[in-house]
Amino acid sequence: MSAWGYLAIAIGFEVAGTLLLKMSNGFEKLAFGMAAIACYSVCFWFSPRPLR
Repeated sequence: MSAWGYLAIAIGFEVAGTLLLKMSNGFEKLAFGMAAIACYSVCFWFSPRPLR
C-alpha cells in the first residue's frame, strides 16, 4: 500500500476516534469511550507507516 493510503487510513481513524470521544460524553458512556481508544490506537499504529 502506498504512503498516501496509510495516511488516509490514519486520518480516518483519528476522525472516527474524535467523533466517538464526543459521543462518550466525558467517558460516561463506556462503550463509546473504549471505541474511541481503539480508534486512536489504530491511528497511532498507521501514523508512522507513511514515513518509511
